[in-house]
Amino acid sequence: MTKTLSPLFYVDNDSTMPLYMQLVKSLQTAVRKGKVQPGDIIPSERTLVKTLGIARGTARRAYQTLLENGTIVRKRGSGTFIAPLVRQLPGVLESFSEMAEKCGGTPQSEMLGCQRRESTAEEQQALCLTENQKVLEIIRLRKINDIAISLQLAVLPDDLLEELSNANTSLYLLLAQKGMPVVRAIQRFSAVAANGKLACHLQIKESDPLLLVTRTGYSHCDRPVEYTRTWCLNEYYDFTVALHRDRDDARPLLL
Repeated sequence: MTKTLSPLFYVDNDSTMPLYMQLVKSLQTAVRKGKVQPGDIIPSERTLVKTLGIARGTARRAYQTLLENGTIVRKRGSGTFIAPLVRQLPGVLESFSEMAEKCGGTPQSEMLGCQRRESTAEEQQALCLTENQKVLEIIRLRKINDIAISLQLAVLPDDLLEELSNANTSLYLLLAQKGMPVVRAIQRFSAVAANGKLACHLQIKESDPLLLVTRTGYSHCDRPVEYTRTWCLNEYYDFTVALHRDRDDARPLLL
């Protein structure tokens, strides 16, 4: 007999699949079909136990599995919510706002810092700046439906923008309005451990693993206009990279 907690959870006592895994699969199906959106609250373990007539341990194991695979997130004192999942497809250049909206969420940003300062040697190389040229540094905590998913430090040549007064404003939109749209970018990915400041802002433990995405964005005439470093919580990001063999290399792959 199938019991349903519409439209999220169901269990079929006649199925050979373990009950906790049925709960996991049913919620993941609801997310995939768009029946729930990032930030939507879901029933508590106690509600599942009472409504579906299952053991408390079954509900607890299902929720723990969903937490570990990034489907849900818990906010202390508020409940359990559908977690955002930002996907970046190969070859597609998008701003944070565009990626957030595609996953069904509302992009939000909290300003942590905005200053005009001297450029570092690393920034001079990335942005093709002179030694004395200044940059505009913008640090923002990135959120989707009030869930913090990354911290971004963006650096731009100071002649492009005077300031960023609204934390939720898209840099890509501002650059386009200035006649300097980002038309291509190069990204690098690396695994890093969270330091104290990152851990505090992202509400994780110090030394927890993060994905660092370093991007250099280019405008017309191949001018570099942005150099950003984004520390991402792994469970909220899904990056896809397209790979291909060299057409001139017909040798079989060796296992």
